[in-house]
This record gives sequence, C-alpha cells and structure tokens, in this order.
Amino acid sequence: HSWWFFESTGLENVNLSQNLTRAYDGVGSISQSMDTTSSLYEEFHKQSSELKQQLYANANKSEWLTLQEDQFFIGDQYSFQYPSFAYDATILLGLSACREIEDLRNPKLLTGRKYFERIKKVNFEGLTGPMDLDDTTGTRVGNTVKYIIENWLPNTTTSNGTTFQDTTAYVFLPNSTHWTNISPFVF
Repeated sequence: HSWWFFESTGLENVNLSQNLTRAYDGVGSISQSMDTTSSLYEEFHKQSSELKQQLYANANKSEWLTLQEDQFFIGDQYSFQYPSFAYDATILLGLSACREIEDLRNPKLLTGRKYFERIKKVNFEGLTGPMDLDDTTGTRVGNTVKYIIENWLPNTTTSNGTTFQDTTAYVFLPNSTHWTNISPFVF
C-alpha cells in the first residue's frame, strides 16, 4: 500500500509554469518496501531469475506460445516489491496448512476457522521482514515491515516540461522504534 500526500497531476513530464503542476513539486508518499540487500532476497532473486530464463527459453521454442516482458520482472530485476510480499504470503499459507494438517487426526479435513487460527500463529523470517500477525485480527504487525517516505522533486527541465524523481527521505526498518533520515524532505 502507498499513502500519498497530494493530488496528482498524473503526468511525469509537466510544465512547472502551471499552478497545479507547481503543487506537484515536493509532494511525497509513504509506502511499504523491502530490503533488497538481504541474503534471502538475493537467493529469491537468483532462483526467480533462473525460472524466468527457463520459461522464456521454452516459450521461444514454441510455435504457439509467445511471451513478452512482464511488468513486475524487467530484465534481471524486480520493478516492484509486490512479488516479495506475494511470496511471503504464499509461504505463510503453505506453512500454516502443513502445520495444521500435522496436528489433525484426519489430514484431509482442514476447516477454515482452524486454518485461520493457525495462520495467525505462524511466524517466520520472510523476504519482506519478520512475518508476525496480530492474534486478534490476523493482520501483519505494522513494525515488521520496512516503510519509506519518498519525496518527489524536480529532476530535469526541458522545453517540454519537468520530470520528477522520487527520492527516499526517511526509512523505517522492521522492529525499529524510529524513522531514519536519509535526505531532507522538501515541501
């Protein structure tokens, strides 16, 4: 999820002489992020890169199947953090099902309520940080995720307008108690 502090023009290349586009300068967002320097992420990235290369190689041998570059995995890197959050959610569901079935007399009978209760109790170190869920709601505990505050600042200006670049201003690391300042936030 991302939370924005402005009303967007929806344009990357804007003319700063317009009042609405001047308002775009200095706005920002708070969003969940992930640590792409961890060994877990490096292994995840390596394995998913290999799988992607195999998939594309096999598709190129086919006369009827053609694949185009997808929006989440461009070249050899992820363009979004969503695959890592999806991976953690999948691992959570799988671990919960396996642990619940181990405890059942009839492993073919897994009920929704018992499964949900098990999901809330499974903890592990995921790609996006420690997976720890609230015992009551089942939602992820907020301080187990990395958050960033990004500032959108003018990058380059040409006769066609100005482009904006997102700049990380603050970072909140999992299990931290405070935000770390990376660069000034400009309003």
